[in-house]
Amino acid sequence: MEIIENDKPGRNRTVEIIRPRNLFIGIILILAGILWLLNNFGLLSDSAFELIFSWHMLVVLIGTYLLSLSRWIPGSIVTAIGILLLLVDRLCLDIPFEKIIFPLLFIFAGIFFILNRRNRN
Repeated sequence: MEIIENDKPGRNRTVEIIRPRNLFIGIILILAGILWLLNNFGLLSDSAFELIFSWHMLVVLIGTYLLSLSRWIPGSIVTAIGILLLLVDRLCLDIPFEKIIFPLLFIFAGIFFILNRRNRN
């Protein structure tokens, strides 16, 4: 995405490129502020606020951020882990954290190494 600051003919054009990283973080901060305001005014339920501002959602956002940087395999792995942990927490499954995360890390690391397409010379 490009923004042209000076569009008058005959002058040097200054072009500023918005990086995906800055765009993603900016949008997330704006949405977080809006949702926080909605909660403060009583327009968003406490359970929805706790879901949105949980550490599970932070893992999902990190995965989505990696996806926005075109890092498909690590981004999808982190996003999948975050969604799975969010579901385990919201469905109130009585599964200890360490019994889930370490096996999942091994599984997703294996998938990453299998699907990694680096040129090996």
